[in-house]
Amino acid sequence: MLWLVPFSEAFAWDPASFAQTLGEAQADYQGAKFGAALQRYSALESELTAALSAGEIPDDQKERALMALDVIRYQIGRCHQNENHCHEAHDAFLSFGDFSALNPELRTKLQVRLSEVHMCLAEEALASGDLALALNESEEASKLTQLVVLDESSDPQFSVSLATTRSKQDEIGQSVIAQVGSVVHQKLDAEDCEAARSKIVWAKNDLNLDTAKLEEETTIRCPVPPSWTAYAPIALMGTGGVLGLTAVILEVANSADVSELDDARDACLAGLTTHCEHALDLASAVDSQRTTTGVLVGLGVATAGAGLVWWLLQDDPGEAASLSILPSQQGATLAYRTQW
Repeated sequence: MLWLVPFSEAFAWDPASFAQTLGEAQADYQGAKFGAALQRYSALESELTAALSAGEIPDDQKERALMALDVIRYQIGRCHQNENHCHEAHDAFLSFGDFSALNPELRTKLQVRLSEVHMCLAEEALASGDLALALNESEEASKLTQLVVLDESSDPQFSVSLATTRSKQDEIGQSVIAQVGSVVHQKLDAEDCEAARSKIVWAKNDLNLDTAKLEEETTIRCPVPPSWTAYAPIALMGTGGVLGLTAVILEVANSADVSELDDARDACLAGLTTHCEHALDLASAVDSQRTTTGVLVGLGVATAGAGLVWWLLQDDPGEAASLSILPSQQGATLAYRTQW
């Protein structure tokens, strides 16, 4: 839709030449000769801007001149847009400054067209592999579409444009997820689990994507090896068992010394004094071995018990465990509870 301003009536400064160039620009635009139209509109913008700056436009005609300048700038943006010059169109539309200061009709036009341009930039970014930029441009388009207020007088094309923009936003989001998934699957196929996990973390944190399915698949194909803490309780229980077994072996060995001690003590009591000193030495050795055995048994029980408690208290998805000491008739009882 074009805004036509009767320049022959609006301007005292050579309006004929200006109106002729404007007519040619409009004809080029309507004939889809956007490159030629862009050149003419750009020349008109420079000419009108210079005339306003030089004070060649009478004061009573400046308001209409400014309206004409807005029309020309809008058409420059549309020419760039139709030529798929996304960045140039973006700059042209933003040259209007604060949209809230514009009249409602022009503001609506710019919001709709700028949202289209942001989707153009999003598609360019997606094609170049810049997924973060693609999502950012799509989000900017979404913000603009939410600001658009259409009424019965609005161009019907705007409703179609907004619907198309929203559809493209969905496509951009799906394409980004598909590209991230493709990279993750390539890393998984190459058994590069660390790179796959890194890509998922990036997509989750930087792109704010829902990566639950990718995380689940990666966990299945690349199970995380348990940390040393998973084996520590078993190691403690095993150490406790070794200490207990050592105590048993020492006790068996000590039984022979006990038997020899009994024989030496009996001989000493029978009056064979030569056996008395030997009996004392054996008694000292037996006591020492019993002390060592007791210490080993205590350490074994404590170590195995600590390993058991650690194992019981390890994190388990879906299970909550607690360990407490409760009073009992025997004094105290160690209580272990689980809650699913």
